[in-house]
Amino acid sequence: MKKSDLFLFSYSFSSIGGPLALVAQFSRGLSPLDVILSSILFLPTVYVIYHVTKKIKGDKGLYEYLLNRREISTAFLYFWFFSYFLYLSYTVDYVVYYILQLDGFLATVALVLLTLGVSLLTLTSSEQWFLVFSSFIQLFLSIPIGWQISLTDSVSFSQILPTSEAFVCITLAPFAKTENSNAKVIFYAYAIAVSLMAISTLFVVPKVIYYASSISAFSLIIVEFYAIKKILPRKLLIIIVLLFSTMTIVSLINPYQYYLYTIVPSLSALYVSLGIFFSSIAFSKSGNIVLRASSIVSLAIVVYGFYTSLDFGSLSVFIIEIASLLSISGLVLYKIRVRRSL
Repeated sequence: MKKSDLFLFSYSFSSIGGPLALVAQFSRGLSPLDVILSSILFLPTVYVIYHVTKKIKGDKGLYEYLLNRREISTAFLYFWFFSYFLYLSYTVDYVVYYILQLDGFLATVALVLLTLGVSLLTLTSSEQWFLVFSSFIQLFLSIPIGWQISLTDSVSFSQILPTSEAFVCITLAPFAKTENSNAKVIFYAYAIAVSLMAISTLFVVPKVIYYASSISAFSLIIVEFYAIKKILPRKLLIIIVLLFSTMTIVSLINPYQYYLYTIVPSLSALYVSLGIFFSSIAFSKSGNIVLRASSIVSLAIVVYGFYTSLDFGSLSVFIIEIASLLSISGLVLYKIRVRRSL
């Protein structure tokens, strides 16, 4: 496998869940058929991402695909950036407090070390080889060697659509595109990740693998930061890294509330950005029928995801969520209005 293909594969593989998180956290209570049906439902989205990766010339991902439609690309970018920037810091909290289940001084040390690790990998542009290494580690740890068998033969149809949403970050794959990349490796990464998840439903996943899934979550942070780097001017990178580091440190005041108040608006903004993207293809007059049909299926998944991201259970969280979406919308409209007046 060429170096460019290896990186695109490892980047795509790490973005799906990540894969070890799918095995350790998302497969519980599912049957192999649940996972297979979910992966089939999400396959049209993978096809769209494959098409985008193949089509674009640069490495600005979904944003580059929309660049010839300035107003749509602006709306997409603002919601997308807001979502993934929040994603960076609250995922560090998720690793420390929810996966590793640390507290006190040890949690503080772990959070600071993870923040430093993300910052150094980003600033030194070491993401590619880290993700290659991480992918092989996740692949190895996902193999059920010595695991206790626990067969589940029932199918939970209500879990098929929610499970498919666990694969949504594969939409970041086009950001790893290089001139010599073969976009087909995205399908290979997807097939391997969902196969490992399906196999894991036949076993009781050991507790140590659950803790090890922190590697998956950390790798996903690296994937997201790499995508953000591709969008930003180089001179802003240090500022974004400093803001990220500041936010993770501030989260120590109350990490559980910080996680709650950032994940909800982040997810809703992500689904809005993806809704903008898939709508632009689904309702376009150009493009082949397979691509447009696949985008319609993807849009349906995104609409469901947006609905489930709305937190009706907490008034304060819901207000912050809606206020965030309205603020971004207002900023987008202002930006478009200024551009039209020039």
